[in-house]
Amino acid sequence: MSRWTKRMFNSNIEDGGVSCVVATVMQNTGVSIDHVMTVDFTGFKNIVDAMGTVEICTTSPVKDKYSGLDLAAGRHRLDGEQALAFVRTRHGVGDGSDTGRVRLQQDFLAAVVRQATSTGVLLNPPKLYNVLDAATKSLKTDADLANVSSLSGLASQLRELRPAGIRFITAPVEPYPANRDRVQLSPAATDLWEILREDKPWPGTTGASSSASASPSATPTVAPSSVTVSVENSSGTSGLGGQVAQALRVQGFTVGAVTAAASPSNGVVVHHSAAQLAQAQEVALAFPGASLRADGPAGAPVRVSVGRGAPKVVAVPNRSGTTPLPAQPITAAPVPGSTTSSTPTLQAKVASDDVCSDTSKG
Repeated sequence: MSRWTKRMFNSNIEDGGVSCVVATVMQNTGVSIDHVMTVDFTGFKNIVDAMGTVEICTTSPVKDKYSGLDLAAGRHRLDGEQALAFVRTRHGVGDGSDTGRVRLQQDFLAAVVRQATSTGVLLNPPKLYNVLDAATKSLKTDADLANVSSLSGLASQLRELRPAGIRFITAPVEPYPANRDRVQLSPAATDLWEILREDKPWPGTTGASSSASASPSATPTVAPSSVTVSVENSSGTSGLGGQVAQALRVQGFTVGAVTAAASPSNGVVVHHSAAQLAQAQEVALAFPGASLRADGPAGAPVRVSVGRGAPKVVAVPNRSGTTPLPAQPITAAPVPGSTTSSTPTLQAKVASDDVCSDTSKG
């Protein structure tokens, strides 16, 4: 007869194998798991090499003698060996804990998604076969996925996948009372499990109102350099407007006034005149889930109102230049009454956010 005990989560894979990990996740979250894949270090390197190099960006130099990672600040293309060092490093970034390593792993997986979709891996049969061949030799899966044909079918289902549609969610944690050097899931995590179980949209990603104009276009028709935009901080969070303006400027947008709204509102709304629809759609591409509203006066710049629950600025497909988006440490206040209203530690990162990983120490 089995019994449940308190232990470090990663002990499950060592002592009970994958089945124990699956049982632990399902027991603690109520989320059903249909399929499982695991990969060892060698397999991880082989899959990355089959894709080619993967581009990442670092805000600060990283030198970790434990993982072997040695990178200068800036953009890098990593092969399998370097990629493994990047996702394993923790001593050289943040406070040296596993939580910093989790953020780097999310950033790397987001880079892999961008690489697969932008270079046509999923639509390039020879390259896709190489990746799948490496995967079948490297991955351990449940019986239903243990062949190239099944994995190819899965890849086919993902062909329409776009980075803006993928979110990496960090479960909120708190210090573990019995050992302050450890963390445990906080009660706020119950909101996350509910979102996953019920297949609910992430808070702040739905449209604003029925008075909004046409939805943002996924295909840019104008260049950011041709758009002048003003930023209105309607979130009630100090400094958010300036942070948004900086992330837009680096992509080529001309940013005019940065103001604060008299009263807060929710989500992101791009206000424009009837003649500015294309420009407004370009701005909206930088804000997943943004809505458009044709209520702007003629002759005025496009105005983006960044309210409570607003997502981070992401890179638009036809952005100017290649300078990485600046760090965006300021997070908009949650929408009152949403599942995150009392849980500000519930965080999501969008795979289309091509920003530099925070590799500072301390």
